[in-house]
Amino acid sequence: MDQTKLGENLKVTCFTPAGRELAGRIRQQMGVEIRSETEPLSNWVREYFRSGTILLFIGAAGIAVRSIAPYITRKDQDPAVLVMDEAGQYVVPLLSGHLGGANEAAMALSALVGAAPVLTTATDVNRLFAVDLFAKQNNLVITDLSKVKKVSAALLRKEQVTWGIAPELAPFVKINGPVPKELRQAASLEECGETSFVITLKQLPDRYGLSLIPRCIVAGMGCRRGKEEGALADFLNRVFGKRQIAPEALCSLASIDKKADEAGLLELAEKLQIPFSVFSSDELNAAKGNFSESDLVRRTVGVGNVCERAAVCAGAEKILVPKTAENGMTVALGIRKVDLVF
Repeated sequence: MDQTKLGENLKVTCFTPAGRELAGRIRQQMGVEIRSETEPLSNWVREYFRSGTILLFIGAAGIAVRSIAPYITRKDQDPAVLVMDEAGQYVVPLLSGHLGGANEAAMALSALVGAAPVLTTATDVNRLFAVDLFAKQNNLVITDLSKVKKVSAALLRKEQVTWGIAPELAPFVKINGPVPKELRQAASLEECGETSFVITLKQLPDRYGLSLIPRCIVAGMGCRRGKEEGALADFLNRVFGKRQIAPEALCSLASIDKKADEAGLLELAEKLQIPFSVFSSDELNAAKGNFSESDLVRRTVGVGNVCERAAVCAGAEKILVPKTAENGMTVALGIRKVDLVF
């Protein structure tokens, strides 16, 4: 994690003159926000704990632990929390070391102030592959956090962990970097077991281990004016379900520029927390590929197919689910390339 990115997300609190001096040094280098001495600590923690902010306590670890205790829920929701002593000798990730980025933040802060990072996560201590960190860095959705423990436990037992790529996804995956020696790629999914992990577009049965879903599916959509978000969402979910694609794989929504102000599509993208891209008829017509064309649609909007072409314009390498129509709505699902970095 670079210092610029960390500075944009880091909030700092301190309790002593020495702590404030250290916080000031960090602010000078990174432009971070420091809690005002007049703001109650409980209010500060409550405000930022759920916002995805990285919290740094400069002071005693006990203060940090008691402050965050009422708000801790689960590791895929809790933010990164760190503690640093007021002399700047040590920086310790307390919470969300991998998924929240506390370990990365500790390394960046240690380089900034000359502190020693104290990492306690077992895979880091033993210099082993961490599947949850791998998932975060590659934008993969962890479908079952309990299975992460099984993978990590096998690695800590010095076992070689088998991993795989689902066959339907394999043509779109590029592997970058050396694969850690403690991992073995399976030739087929049948080689995978309960301590394995698989890159897949759908939730696999437990016997294959941990399913990791890449966010690589683009939905091209069109609709009759005034379609509500709920109807669009139900339609999209049915299309995903029929093709057994996990909804977590959706990364983008796309349409024609005439739909740039379509409330239902805008609300759907906001609800799903994904970008909504629109393209002109000229851009859509320039898309490469074989598409199912409609003369009626061409006469209406200037292009014979909106949803398939929009998916390609938004980065899809291939259309997985061709144009599907229902009650004034159309959707096509395309897939982007997946770069896996080890």
